[in-house]
Amino acid sequence: MYFLRLIRATNLSIIVFTMVAICYGIIVPLLASLGLSPSMPIIDFWLMIAATIAIGAAGYVINDYFDQKIDAVNKPHRIVVGKQIHRREAILLHWIFNGLAFVIGVYLAYRVQLWWLVIVYLVVIYIFWSYSLSLKRRAILGNTAVATMAFLVPFQVMLFEFAWYLHINNSWPESNVLMHLFVYVIGIITIYSLFAFLTNFVREIIKDFEDVQGDVRYGRRSLPITLGPVKAKWIVQIVNALIIGSILILYFRFLMKQDQHYYYLLFLVITIIVPLIFVIYTTYKAREATMYSKPGNILKVVMLMGIIFCFVFGYL
Repeated sequence: MYFLRLIRATNLSIIVFTMVAICYGIIVPLLASLGLSPSMPIIDFWLMIAATIAIGAAGYVINDYFDQKIDAVNKPHRIVVGKQIHRREAILLHWIFNGLAFVIGVYLAYRVQLWWLVIVYLVVIYIFWSYSLSLKRRAILGNTAVATMAFLVPFQVMLFEFAWYLHINNSWPESNVLMHLFVYVIGIITIYSLFAFLTNFVREIIKDFEDVQGDVRYGRRSLPITLGPVKAKWIVQIVNALIIGSILILYFRFLMKQDQHYYYLLFLVITIIVPLIFVIYTTYKAREATMYSKPGNILKVVMLMGIIFCFVFGYL
């Protein structure tokens, strides 16, 4: 059980769910509307997920390795590294997971003959290491790094799918209908990736509010500490407004053209927009670290509803 807590098994499960939702909730149904199927082989799809999970697990392990003292203040009941798992074992696990991800990344790059993908995997591994080592101590840089990783989770599904299409066909489609569909898919998934970026960015700031006691003691410069709670809250409110705005753009730019657009709007309003407004309110009212758990938990639900919406969109 402690090992699953160390690698954040729940968070990794959400990553898997996200990638499956992007593929089978958006890409597959849209391609099927033209009688097509995905270009990326199913084994490569699941290997891509495995590599992503391995990188994520490595990131969580090294994060706990460097945050042992801070976690002893903020969440002593959840410490794994230094208690159930020795620090040397944690470092070994970190490199095993990263090594596995790198090997899979090389194989996937070879399969699609795009070797620059290996560099992408190395950069992502380095960002996770830098985040745990130093970036998270530099206010907004740490929040942005985590949010960027969240952006790449759904985006890479689209990236590999189109890479495989080009690998098989050696060019973009000549059919205007198919090209229009590809542009449509790119637009939908880009907005979804932006949604993942912004929600995770807000979630990281709210976590900074929850962890402020340990961060102050050990000199970490999170946004609530650097800017003060009032200005940091304003950032949370503005980004939440941007999330709502991106959802409305998604609806009016893409979804409103569908016959079922009223159902889409109803789902988005009830499960995402209204909860985000509640996040704005509860964050504004929060005065103590423990009071930020409520908006943080609501954001988790919003993220989950965003994933579920992929299937609502694809199969309604």
